[in-house]
Amino acid sequence: MSIYCLFCETGREITVEDALKRRNYELIEAHKERLIWEKVGKRDKAKAKEYKPLIPGYIFFATDDEADAAFWQEITKIPSVYYPLKYGDGTHALRGNDLKFAIWLQTQQGLVRPIKVFKKEDKVVIAEGPLKEMGGTILEVNHKRKCAKVRLHGEGIQLSLWLQYQMLNIE
Repeated sequence: MSIYCLFCETGREITVEDALKRRNYELIEAHKERLIWEKVGKRDKAKAKEYKPLIPGYIFFATDDEADAAFWQEITKIPSVYYPLKYGDGTHALRGNDLKFAIWLQTQQGLVRPIKVFKKEDKVVIAEGPLKEMGGTILEVNHKRKCAKVRLHGEGIQLSLWLQYQMLNIE
């Protein structure tokens, strides 16, 4: 089985996922969990969880089908699909850190919870999980919102995303 990544129109991910499901491809969902404040009355607020696409415009799916030219023609005919991720050698199947990331998403049932971090000298460092093992780097920290901008170090998936964090006290 190979895992692939599609780039699609942001906000149309569900439409593309539905089309892939109808074609019997195995979807690897990717949503991030965020804590938000919801209004409960005129003055009161309560914490709630919200789930947003982890990487807007990216769809991950797996299949046993051979990914030849006809396969990609069928996939790119799906409305709102731009193109599949493609490496410099012409292959599409995820590999290296990109594949590790997709497999990790699969093990999380598509839900990424806040990352665990700690302070080391004047930097904030990822404490555990695949973002640490795959070489994720924290670029920025918004202490007020408790979010960190994390860069993923993949071969084909080069992006940064904002994730909530949980600060650990490590001495």
